[in-house]
Amino acid sequence: MKRVLLAFACLPVIANAQNGGQSAESGSLRLALAGTTLDYKAIVKITNKQSCTVEVKINHNGQVFTKTIPSLSFDTVQVTFPECTIKAKPLTNCCNGADMGWAELNVCQALPIKFEWFRTTVIDKKTIKVQFELEEVDGTELYVQLSTDGRNFKSVLLVTKEMKVNQIYTAIIKL
Repeated sequence: MKRVLLAFACLPVIANAQNGGQSAESGSLRLALAGTTLDYKAIVKITNKQSCTVEVKINHNGQVFTKTIPSLSFDTVQVTFPECTIKAKPLTNCCNGADMGWAELNVCQALPIKFEWFRTTVIDKKTIKVQFELEEVDGTELYVQLSTDGRNFKSVLLVTKEMKVNQIYTAIIKL
């Protein structure tokens, strides 16, 4: 069976797990990068997944503050670079009052693209067909590293600011 290994890299940073595996989502709260501003700030979307209004404690760059977020709704905050990590914790638990823990997002390593689907097909030992549909993209260039043997990778530019969401793209790549 032929396999294709993929590794995604996002310029200017690499997409990794959040803080060594710390999750940006819990059963009650979700953090997501919603964009950036021209004055070196990231916009972070905080989603309340609970069925009641919650107070959310936010920790970024040594500052701690709270925001009230209605049930099953969201709000945004702006965080300043170069500090990359934002942590949030619901202070309200609608179910049993237990500590809900922190959700953590590294905005410097968040991938600025979301695929509806992504498919690869090995045509021969040196050629791979890549097909995908974008669900969200913010215009940042995206490189995909492809390999048929797991040892030799080739980095290929697939997405640029000219790409649009809800369109299917196909690329034939010679390794």
